[in-house]
Amino acid sequence: MLGESENKDLIPLITTGLKDDQAYSVVGAALSALMQLDEAAALDASRALENATSPALISALSRMYSNNPRPEFQSWFVKQTENADFMNAFLFESSTRNIWLAWATTSLSLKAWINGKRFL
Repeated sequence: MLGESENKDLIPLITTGLKDDQAYSVVGAALSALMQLDEAAALDASRALENATSPALISALSRMYSNNPRPEFQSWFVKQTENADFMNAFLFESSTRNIWLAWATTSLSLKAWINGKRFL
């Protein structure tokens, strides 16, 4: 909701939701809102969260990365595919579909996905 306001004056408030003492759902929502207002800041903030195991954060990152397909995100998706459990698979599936299509249309390598990965 805050991100939809298009009010960049809210960025300092939103970034408080990215602090370590916040619930994962709050961090995920703050990251999503920041992405709508300042893509570069959100992508920078996402780097610190890439090792998270929370479904809320994995979902937020997968949405963010699939909407901004870049070669450097491929290894994160491969790692998440290898580590996903049954419940995370539901959160992760729609975003991975978007990124596969982006990689295929931009001629990025899909070799890591082809050799026995779970979500093919």
